[in-house]
Amino acid sequence: MKRGKAGATKKRGMPSEPIPLEHGGVVVETVAGPVQFGIPPETIKDSMRAQLDVPTYFVVFGEMFDRTRCLNFAEFEFPTYFNFSSASAR
Repeated sequence: MKRGKAGATKKRGMPSEPIPLEHGGVVVETVAGPVQFGIPPETIKDSMRAQLDVPTYFVVFGEMFDRTRCLNFAEFEFPTYFNFSSASAR
């Protein structure tokens, strides 16, 4: 669960308030663990800098590419590799 400064107390079983990440994307703490909406580049670093657990669950929604900023909001390669490496280390 959340270890950082942005957390609010939550009722048992209720999701937390959305926690915005620096480069985009939002994390919500749930009973299943942290869930991130949007996967922009640098998302692992954003979670670690904010002292959040890196989410295991990611939701891609809406536009996956911002053509004006040339930004991919479905950059799932590094979060997948990070979670695979973390699970393998246990």
